Amino acid sequence: MKGLRSTDRAVHAQDAKAARMLNFRKEFQLAEGLVIIQALPIPLIDQTTELLASSFVASITHLAPYASYVRRNIARYLREHQAMAPDALILVAVLQPCVTEPAVAGEAAVAEAPDAAAVQANSTDVVSAGDASGMHHQSSTSASTLSGTRLRVIGSAEVSFKSSTRSSQPFLDAPEVGTHALLALSRHLLQLRATSTLISIHAIQIQLRLLHNVHMCCYMCNMAVSTVFRRRGVATRLLAAAEELAADVMKESEMYLHLRFVDKEAAALYERAGYRAQAQHWPIAPIFGIQRMKLMRKDLRR
Repeated sequence: MKGLRSTDRAVHAQDAKAARMLNFRKEFQLAEGLVIIQALPIPLIDQTTELLASSFVASITHLAPYASYVRRNIARYLREHQAMAPDALILVAVLQPCVTEPAVAGEAAVAEAPDAAAVQANSTDVVSAGDASGMHHQSSTSASTLSGTRLRVIGSAEVSFKSSTRSSQPFLDAPEVGTHALLALSRHLLQLRATSTLISIHAIQIQLRLLHNVHMCCYMCNMAVSTVFRRRGVATRLLAAAEELAADVMKESEMYLHLRFVDKEAAALYERAGYRAQAQHWPIAPIFGIQRMKLMRKDLRR
């Protein structure tokens, strides 16, 4: 019975975390209207698919003939991950445009045209992060203008809290357990060794309980921002929201992400935000078909 009560408490705690994540909300204002950063709702999956697919195809030109295939896979990915809280959460920046907003210069007002996105794609998941003051790569595709009061997804970012919810990066995976959690476990083991020469069954149970409560390394998988909203602070706000979600809701103490060597502008964004390189691919990685990347880390306690 005691074991069942413990299981019930664990399930309740997970449900409570999921509820807090799904209710997470941040707002900021643009000239075009109010932008709300929130968990991805089912009705906005199609718009988010277009945003990510456009980004991915634009950054990897040889995929252009397979755009429909890429779009289908991204749509399936989003539907799966949309329901993964608290193990992962997709955040979207949703613009609620003003009714009388000006059209973007040189563009026709088309209400249902797909959004173009500008962001690089890496091999960690669907796409990687862009920048508010200069994102990874600019798409040549024109973005649709705003129209009426239709909700519009202008940015997206995903935060993963378990390794099972993200793709592996060859020879450069983020750690399974964060640095601070490992230090806490190490201190606990040293205390056990100081009090007893043999690790008892009780001590093993304590260790297992600690491991159960340790969050699996927090990692930002994807970020994309619509081309027309680049250099407007959207990516910076998405990054800050992801960090706030990790620190305040999930009580994480650090965030990891991958950065391509070629993405100088994104590197500037992350460095300004406090990310530092922890590891990187060897120079010979391209010989094996691996795009060189850095594993970046930020201490969220500062």
